[in-house]
Amino acid sequence: MSVLDALDATRICARSSAALADPDVWRRPVPVTPRRTLPAPAPDYSWRLLLRNPHALLVTGMVGTLMVKDAVLGIVDR
Repeated sequence: MSVLDALDATRICARSSAALADPDVWRRPVPVTPRRTLPAPAPDYSWRLLLRNPHALLVTGMVGTLMVKDAVLGIVDR
């Protein structure tokens, strides 16, 4: 008998109860969760999509402002 067979919970429970010696009594079916389908991707990117998400609009504005600032400073420093 291997170690895995000795530590099998089904066999341990079956050995400890004489009335329920059948190992099928202790088995439970494995629950299977159904797979969900992913929504279809948006066909094209639109700036109007940012209006639905104020956080994305804020981050885009902040990053855009920093990019313009860096570009202007790069032109002025030359």
